[in-house]
Amino acid sequence: MSSPSKFDTYFKTFNRFLDKGNEDRVSYEVSIYKKVI
Repeated sequence: MSSPSKFDTYFKTFNRFLDKGNEDRVSYEVSIYKKVI
């Protein structure tokens, strides 16, 4: 936790990731998971 700016950037990117069509993203990743398994 020595560099909060880096963590903040990562957190913002992660939040944007969740905001951008969360359901589509999850279903997409689940389909990839099923292909791998």
